[in-house]
Amino acid sequence: MVWVKKNKDLLVKVICILGIIFSFIILDLGLRFFLWEKIGFVSYKSFSPLAFSFSYILILLAILFIFNKKAKYIYIIIIMLSNIYLLAQMIHFKILGNFFSLVSLFSAGEGMDYLGYALKCIDFKMIFLMVLSIVSAVITLLIPKKLGVNIFQIKHKLLCFIIIIVSFVLMRVSGIYKLGVPVSNGAWDAWKVPRNIYDNFNNNNRSFMVSGMYEYIFRDIYLYIKQRINPKTKENIKDVNEYISSLDSHIEKNEYTGIFENKNLIIIMMESIDDWLVTDDVMPTLTKLEKTGINFENRYAPFFGGAMTINSEFASVTGLYSLSSEKAIYNYSNNNFDYSLPSMFISNGYTANSIHMNDGEFYNRKNFHKALGFENHYALYNMDISGRFEFDSQIAEVDDSYKLIVPDNKFLTFITTFSAHVPYVDSAMCKELSDKNKQFVEEDNEELRCIKLLANDTDNFIKILLERLEKDNRLDDTVIVLFADHYAYGYSDVENIKGIKDNNLIQKTPLIIWSKDLTYTSVETMIDTADITPTLLNMFNINYDPRLYMGTDVFSESHENFVYFSDYSWYDGEIYSKTIDEANEYTKKVSTIVNKKIDINRKIISSNFYKYYEE
Repeated sequence: MVWVKKNKDLLVKVICILGIIFSFIILDLGLRFFLWEKIGFVSYKSFSPLAFSFSYILILLAILFIFNKKAKYIYIIIIMLSNIYLLAQMIHFKILGNFFSLVSLFSAGEGMDYLGYALKCIDFKMIFLMVLSIVSAVITLLIPKKLGVNIFQIKHKLLCFIIIIVSFVLMRVSGIYKLGVPVSNGAWDAWKVPRNIYDNFNNNNRSFMVSGMYEYIFRDIYLYIKQRINPKTKENIKDVNEYISSLDSHIEKNEYTGIFENKNLIIIMMESIDDWLVTDDVMPTLTKLEKTGINFENRYAPFFGGAMTINSEFASVTGLYSLSSEKAIYNYSNNNFDYSLPSMFISNGYTANSIHMNDGEFYNRKNFHKALGFENHYALYNMDISGRFEFDSQIAEVDDSYKLIVPDNKFLTFITTFSAHVPYVDSAMCKELSDKNKQFVEEDNEELRCIKLLANDTDNFIKILLERLEKDNRLDDTVIVLFADHYAYGYSDVENIKGIKDNNLIQKTPLIIWSKDLTYTSVETMIDTADITPTLLNMFNINYDPRLYMGTDVFSESHENFVYFSDYSWYDGEIYSKTIDEANEYTKKVSTIVNKKIDINRKIISSNFYKYYEE
């Protein structure tokens, strides 16, 4: 007791410093603990992320000691920002199944309209971690104040700083060392080697697990700035040239080559229309098209970066995927996309336009769609047209918007629907639809009833569009392609209703190609969004270079019968690379192909490769 009294100040300082450390480390450790099972990569108990996190906490302590008079305010600001960041990451993961990066923040403004929906996703785990952190911070600040101890005022500052710096270096060196030895980035298993994940930082979820929360923040910023300063454009162009030179440029003719030659094309990308919504009662028109057209049973909409809708929008018309790093895909509006679907159709005598109900500034569509090759992007929100275009059915009902879809000359029209967008609880759109009709009144679940009503409105849009095309004698010479931008991630029970828990495999969604003269065909071949462009180019008999796309014509012999995801895993209908214990020659070969595709895809976009390809 005598020692305690004599060393009261020291004891209070030690306890409070431990409290500061706890208030930060619990956020990192808790976040990885709660989401580790979902990600399934590197244990939350792993040494490296903890070492990285402790290294940043040590630096923070040094800053607090330097600015001891203002230390309390610095600490309050940083701990609050850390808690807000944790909350944002957990909400983002709960909704989309992955952590966001600095690039994603550039899309944050577009998500503000759905802030209310996001806040409803806050759960006990999030609150629990934040309470532990904030309570620890409050106690840490109150105890010394009550006892009259300034915990940030220390003797022998120089010695303390030397100890902190040495500890910082040791923590970081040992953290990196414990990640193990990297393998070649071209190796089949590079996507699951912790050191490669850390070095490349090209997979948000795995990068977070190997680095911890604080290293993730700062390394993300560092790599972003590094890429901006040194984009390595010449090296990337050289690598892409070498890659495409190794491929066969020959276009394989098949039974579907030219079956739609000189027909019109309407592509409908359906917001959140998941496969379980395509039923006779919810979406009878789409169900009929599914049973009378070409139905792709194994189509996936892998999410690579930015926002899910613009990710699929981009992939479907370019045969490429968005980037998981660098900047949001719609910021590449100065890139050349001369080999996109609309560009290729225009060069073959078509007019090509895109339509969406929203403001043209949203996702920079008014500029980005021009870059993608469309002659016009009709943002209905900005046009002097009367209509409630948040309801998809209105787009086909209103004459002025219908005429934008179906111009007089040969055309390609790309439509992005909206009705089935979140939220599905307390939705004004659902209330309005419920008041107009009593469909799905048997549903006790408000959320389920709402998403069905909204999906039904999308179906009514398709129905009205087909009826008007028939009436105008345009249906015979028009092909309709319908696909979902992503699974219905905004529906809270989506994992149970689909019976899929995995963040990748759950991305299985509808794709239908329909024409009046087609006979029903069920296609079980694996296909993803990037395969849509080369498949349609073949069906419309438009000459193209297959080497310039990451996707392939699904009907060709060269089509690779697997789909791949942003975490470098892949699925061929039987084997899911995430779950294989031992690799064989086949799995190594596919993994190597996937690694290369993702790498080349990134280099094509970041180097603006198509601009230099003709030259």
